[in-house]
Amino acid sequence: MLSLHADVEDVAEPLILDQTIEWKEAARSSAIVDNAAVIWSGEVLLKFPKRPRAGPFFALEEAAKAWAFHTALAVPKDEVLEAQIVCWHCAAPLASRILEGGEVEYKRLSRFWE
Repeated sequence: MLSLHADVEDVAEPLILDQTIEWKEAARSSAIVDNAAVIWSGEVLLKFPKRPRAGPFFALEEAAKAWAFHTALAVPKDEVLEAQIVCWHCAAPLASRILEGGEVEYKRLSRFWE
């Protein structure tokens, strides 16, 4: 059985970049500059006008690939358009909170870009 939450993922930390990212907690708050962190998610795009299936955020690219592959295999073959992974950049101090939130955090954040 495939485990998407192997021991290595439990201790994995996101890659912290030398590049910075500027962000705000709220529209009227002051800008904060932090190093950027890389996080990953998997998605399965469907042929029919259904919402794509999107997974939680992961620190490791391989974990996002495994999630997308596993999820695509669970959908009837004729409904799957493609499985893909998405690389995201976020403020490094927020990365662990995003990763800990799992699918709930992905769904909460995704409403801002729909």
